[in-house]
Amino acid sequence: MLSEPERQLARIAVQRRYLTGTQLCLCVESRRTSADPLEKIFVDRGFLTPEEVEELVRLSKEAPAAPPMFGDLLRESGLASEMQIHEASELKARLATQNIHRYLGEILVERQVISTRQVTELLEIPTISVGAGPHTDGQLLVWTDWAGLTIGRVPKFVKQYADLSGTLAQAAREWRADVEAGSYPNAEHSYE
Repeated sequence: MLSEPERQLARIAVQRRYLTGTQLCLCVESRRTSADPLEKIFVDRGFLTPEEVEELVRLSKEAPAAPPMFGDLLRESGLASEMQIHEASELKARLATQNIHRYLGEILVERQVISTRQVTELLEIPTISVGAGPHTDGQLLVWTDWAGLTIGRVPKFVKQYADLSGTLAQAAREWRADVEAGSYPNAEHSYE
């Protein structure tokens, strides 16, 4: 695991756009199997120059202390074991190498280690849900799903408030019938 100064360095590297999230994940994964400090890995991997690392180290020393990492909060509250956090963190890092970015909490909720309610209660920032239930601070849905424009299987978490696909299909059938019957367009709908 990263030391507190390395966590601070990593946070600032991404915040200040020295590194992308993917680059950071790759470096953190390397750090887990290496005795080299994180700043050396940044350079060895070719992501930063020694001068950029020097600037980054200076910025990290001047910055206020980072808030606790989510895994630390879980461990301290007894909601997840060290092994569960470690396994989820490894999966998060593996996915990042495939450009798939997931939150630690997301993985632990899917594995049923913690609930969305526990995530929301633990974090001081708002949690937004896409199908995770009512125990978050906000909900996000695709409007075409809840408006009834989705054709085929609708996800379980979607409540359809209208049947716009049915309305549009009926309108198209009526239009086609009018055109085929010759009743549309007529004088009322023409510029003559």
